[in-house]
Amino acid sequence: MSAYLITGVSGSGKTTIAAALSKLGSTAIDMSSIKGLSSWIDSSGVSCKRPPHTTTEWFEVHRWVWNLEALEKLLKEGETSGPLFLCGNANNMADAYHLFDRIYYLKIEEPIILQRLQSSSRLSDFGRSDAERRQVIEWIETLDTRMAHASAITIDGNQPINNVVDSILRSIKASDHDHHS
Repeated sequence: MSAYLITGVSGSGKTTIAAALSKLGSTAIDMSSIKGLSSWIDSSGVSCKRPPHTTTEWFEVHRWVWNLEALEKLLKEGETSGPLFLCGNANNMADAYHLFDRIYYLKIEEPIILQRLQSSSRLSDFGRSDAERRQVIEWIETLDTRMAHASAITIDGNQPINNVVDSILRSIKASDHDHHS
């Protein structure tokens, strides 16, 4: 089974892309929707809940992380005839890069992210406060650097979701074709 990570900052479209891929018949999972797969932790590594009104100071001592054992178990036990798409982001995701055949990075411009974070149709409530939006903007630069080091395939996340999904699927198909030629 091939496993692909689709990542980007909050508001980049990961959840929407997971839904679009699922609608097309692919196995796609929004990682934040699986209980026990990701959580906030404090500076001592203890799991905690994000308060309703986060502050910049709160983000200085808390991180969103994946439970790597749960992720490895999900990938080992994943029963799918086609590729598995995992859509998510975490502070410790570099520790999981080796689990994926390829990483896709949804690069998106700041004004579009800010617009999406404040959208009433957004499924996640993360990004609604000023502190959360500032944190997301800070994460853009960090993630840009991390994705370059991870040799991620950058996808223009500013385009309509269907175009983003098509770009990802075309990339996989082209890579599969290259490997079988």
